This record gives sequence, C-alpha cells and structure tokens, in this order.
Amino acid sequence: MIDLGLIIGYILFVLAVLGAVAFPILYMVKHPKEAKMTFMGVGAMLVIFILAYLVSGSEVTAKYDLLNVNGSESKLIGAGLITSYIVGFITIVLTVGSQVKSFIANR
Repeated sequence: MIDLGLIIGYILFVLAVLGAVAFPILYMVKHPKEAKMTFMGVGAMLVIFILAYLVSGSEVTAKYDLLNVNGSESKLIGAGLITSYIVGFITIVLTVGSQVKSFIANR
C-alpha cells in the first residue's frame, strides 16, 4: 500500500513539474511581446552575473578549506553574493524612486 502511494506521489510530482515548465513556454509562444520582456530580464540578470563573476576573487580562506571549497567554487560563491548585492541595490533604488515619483505626482 505504501509503495502504491509513493508511485502515485512520484507521478503527480512529475506531472506538476512538466506543467510548471510547459505552461510558461506555451504562454510565451502565444504572447511573444511579453516573452521579449522576459528574455530581456533574464539577459540582464545574466550580464550582471557574468560581471560579478569577472570581479569576484577566487581566494580560499581557512574556513573554505575546512569545507573543501576550491578556488572555482569560491569564485562562484563570490559571484552569487555580488549578484545578490547588485540586484538588492537596484530593487531598493527603484522602490524609493517609485515612491518619490508617486509622492511628487500626487502633490
């Protein structure tokens, strides 16, 4: 009985993953203008990550050595952190800018 439940659960999980992948693709095919904006956003994120990767260091500290992190993994970790900082900063600037613009427009 437990085996049957696990099999049904796995099947439902696979169907959910397929649906989560297929429906956005179908939506992008039907609405190419919105897909263009999506690809621009993904491209911008990719550019930010590549720039962060190029800037990040690959030094291995003692703490990284204890965790068996090598130089390339250290560089990826640094790139992820720098990307998060940049995206967070952009988010804060856009949020504050939107609020200031709204405040000025409503005066």
